[in-house]
Amino acid sequence: GAYLEVWSDMLGSVGVIAGALIIRFTGWDWVDTVIAVAIGLWVLPRTWTLLKESINVLLEATPAHVNPDEIQEAILGVEGAQSIHDLHIWSISNDKVSLTAHVVYDPRTYNIEVLGKIRKLLAEKFDIHHVTIQLEDLPCEQAAEQHTFSPIGKEDENDHQH
Repeated sequence: GAYLEVWSDMLGSVGVIAGALIIRFTGWDWVDTVIAVAIGLWVLPRTWTLLKESINVLLEATPAHVNPDEIQEAILGVEGAQSIHDLHIWSISNDKVSLTAHVVYDPRTYNIEVLGKIRKLLAEKFDIHHVTIQLEDLPCEQAAEQHTFSPIGKEDENDHQH
Protein backbone atom coordinates (compact mmCIF):
# COMPACT_ATOMS: atom_id res chain seq x y z
CA GLY A 1 0.00 0.00 0.00
CA ALA A 2 2.78 2.42 0.95
CA TYR A 3 4.65 1.62 -2.27
CA LEU A 4 1.53 2.34 -4.33
CA GLU A 5 0.92 5.57 -2.41
CA VAL A 6 4.46 6.85 -3.09
CA TRP A 7 4.23 6.04 -6.80
CA SER A 8 0.80 7.65 -7.06
CA ASP A 9 2.03 10.81 -5.33
CA MET A 10 5.13 10.98 -7.54
CA LEU A 11 3.11 10.42 -10.70
CA GLY A 12 0.56 12.99 -9.60
CA SER A 13 3.28 15.56 -8.89
CA VAL A 14 5.02 14.97 -12.21
CA GLY A 15 1.66 15.15 -14.00
CA VAL A 16 0.68 18.41 -12.32
CA ILE A 17 4.06 20.00 -13.11
CA ALA A 18 3.99 18.79 -16.72
CA GLY A 19 0.39 19.95 -17.13
CA ALA A 20 1.17 23.38 -15.67
CA LEU A 21 4.11 23.83 -18.05
CA ILE A 22 2.07 22.73 -21.07
CA ILE A 23 -0.82 25.02 -20.15
CA ARG A 24 1.58 27.92 -19.46
CA PHE A 25 3.34 27.69 -22.81
CA THR A 26 0.46 26.53 -25.06
CA GLY A 27 -2.69 27.75 -23.33
CA TRP A 28 -4.29 24.30 -23.74
CA ASP A 29 -6.45 24.12 -20.60
CA TRP A 30 -7.81 20.67 -21.54
CA VAL A 31 -4.37 19.10 -20.80
CA ASP A 32 -5.18 19.28 -17.08
CA THR A 33 -8.18 16.97 -17.56
CA VAL A 34 -6.26 14.52 -19.74
CA ILE A 35 -3.44 14.24 -17.20
CA ALA A 36 -5.89 13.74 -14.30
CA VAL A 37 -7.70 10.95 -16.18
CA ALA A 38 -4.38 9.29 -17.13
CA ILE A 39 -3.23 9.31 -13.50
CA GLY A 40 -6.56 7.81 -12.41
CA LEU A 41 -6.36 5.06 -15.03
CA TRP A 42 -2.79 4.25 -13.96
CA VAL A 43 -3.70 4.03 -10.27
CA LEU A 44 -7.02 2.16 -10.62
CA PRO A 45 -5.72 -1.38 -11.48
CA ARG A 46 -3.12 -1.21 -8.72
CA THR A 47 -5.71 -0.05 -6.23
CA TRP A 48 -7.98 -2.94 -7.20
CA THR A 49 -5.13 -5.44 -6.68
CA LEU A 50 -4.33 -3.95 -3.28
CA LEU A 51 -8.01 -4.03 -2.27
CA LYS A 52 -8.37 -7.66 -3.35
CA GLU A 53 -5.25 -8.73 -1.44
CA SER A 54 -6.37 -6.81 1.66
CA ILE A 55 -9.79 -8.46 1.62
CA ASN A 56 -8.17 -11.91 1.29
CA VAL A 57 -5.98 -11.20 4.32
CA LEU A 58 -8.92 -9.88 6.36
CA LEU A 59 -11.06 -12.91 5.45
CA GLU A 60 -8.16 -15.27 6.15
CA ALA A 61 -8.56 -16.79 2.71
CA THR A 62 -6.10 -19.24 1.21
CA PRO A 63 -3.66 -17.20 -0.91
CA ALA A 64 -4.17 -17.59 -4.65
CA HIS A 65 -0.63 -18.90 -5.22
CA VAL A 66 -1.07 -21.74 -2.69
CA ASN A 67 -2.49 -25.13 -3.69
CA PRO A 68 -3.85 -26.91 -0.58
CA ASP A 69 -4.15 -30.25 -2.41
CA GLU A 70 -0.48 -30.12 -3.39
CA ILE A 71 0.53 -29.30 0.18
CA GLN A 72 -1.63 -32.09 1.59
CA GLU A 73 -0.14 -34.57 -0.88
CA ALA A 74 3.40 -33.45 0.01
CA ILE A 75 2.75 -33.83 3.75
CA LEU A 76 1.33 -37.31 3.18
CA GLY A 77 4.55 -38.13 1.32
CA VAL A 78 6.56 -37.59 4.50
CA GLU A 79 7.67 -40.87 6.03
CA GLY A 80 5.55 -41.56 9.10
CA ALA A 81 2.62 -39.30 8.13
CA GLN A 82 -0.49 -41.45 7.67
CA SER A 83 -3.27 -38.91 7.21
CA ILE A 84 -4.00 -35.24 7.52
CA HIS A 85 -7.16 -33.37 8.51
CA ASP A 86 -8.25 -29.95 9.71
CA LEU A 87 -5.82 -28.32 7.26
CA HIS A 88 -6.05 -24.53 7.18
CA ILE A 89 -3.84 -22.25 5.09
CA TRP A 90 -4.22 -18.49 5.20
CA SER A 91 -2.26 -15.34 4.78
CA ILE A 92 -1.60 -12.81 7.54
CA SER A 93 0.15 -10.39 5.19
CA ASN A 94 1.10 -10.28 1.52
CA ASP A 95 4.18 -12.40 2.04
CA LYS A 96 3.51 -14.39 5.22
CA VAL A 97 1.48 -17.58 4.86
CA SER A 98 0.35 -19.55 7.91
CA LEU A 99 -0.64 -23.20 8.09
CA THR A 100 -2.25 -25.37 10.75
CA ALA A 101 -3.08 -29.05 10.44
CA HIS A 102 -3.64 -32.24 12.36
CA VAL A 103 -1.36 -35.04 11.15
CA VAL A 104 -1.88 -38.63 12.21
CA TYR A 105 1.53 -40.27 12.41
CA ASP A 106 2.55 -43.90 12.44
CA PRO A 107 3.11 -44.73 16.14
CA ARG A 108 6.06 -46.89 15.09
CA THR A 109 7.92 -43.70 14.09
CA TYR A 110 9.41 -41.01 16.29
CA ASN A 111 6.87 -38.18 16.19
CA ILE A 112 9.42 -35.37 16.62
CA GLU A 113 11.23 -36.56 13.48
CA VAL A 114 7.95 -36.61 11.54
CA LEU A 115 7.21 -33.08 12.74
CA GLY A 116 10.69 -31.89 11.76
CA LYS A 117 10.39 -33.37 8.28
CA ILE A 118 6.99 -31.74 7.74
CA ARG A 119 8.21 -28.32 8.92
CA LYS A 120 11.31 -28.57 6.70
CA LEU A 121 9.21 -29.61 3.70
CA LEU A 122 6.78 -26.72 4.15
CA ALA A 123 9.61 -24.20 4.54
CA GLU A 124 11.73 -25.40 1.63
CA LYS A 125 9.13 -26.42 -0.94
CA PHE A 126 6.29 -23.99 -0.19
CA ASP A 127 8.04 -21.13 1.68
CA ILE A 128 5.62 -21.54 4.60
CA HIS A 129 7.39 -20.89 7.89
CA HIS A 130 4.55 -20.05 10.28
CA VAL A 131 3.35 -23.60 10.91
CA THR A 132 1.41 -25.29 13.70
CA ILE A 133 1.09 -29.06 13.39
CA GLN A 134 -0.86 -31.13 15.86
CA LEU A 135 0.52 -34.67 15.79
CA GLU A 136 -1.91 -37.44 16.69
CA ASP A 137 -1.32 -41.16 17.09
CA LEU A 138 -5.08 -41.62 16.59
CA PRO A 139 -7.31 -39.17 14.72
CA CYS A 140 -9.24 -36.68 16.85
CA GLU A 141 -12.98 -35.98 16.54
CA GLN A 142 -12.41 -33.42 13.74
CA ALA A 143 -11.05 -36.20 11.53
CA ALA A 144 -14.29 -38.15 11.85
CA GLU A 145 -16.19 -35.11 10.57
CA GLN A 146 -14.05 -35.00 7.42
CA HIS A 147 -13.49 -38.65 6.46
CA THR A 148 -13.62 -42.19 7.74
CA PHE A 149 -10.39 -43.47 9.19
CA SER A 150 -9.38 -47.01 9.95
CA PRO A 151 -6.40 -47.50 12.26
CA ILE A 152 -3.51 -49.60 10.92
CA GLY A 153 -4.34 -53.30 10.82
CA LYS A 154 -8.07 -52.81 11.47
CA GLU A 155 -10.73 -52.77 8.81
CA ASP A 156 -13.79 -50.57 8.86
CA GLU A 157 -16.70 -52.54 10.32
CA ASN A 158 -19.03 -51.10 7.68
CA ASP A 159 -17.09 -52.99 4.98
CA HIS A 160 -18.34 -56.35 6.37
CA GLN A 161 -22.02 -55.51 6.80
CA HIS A 162 -23.02 -56.38 3.21
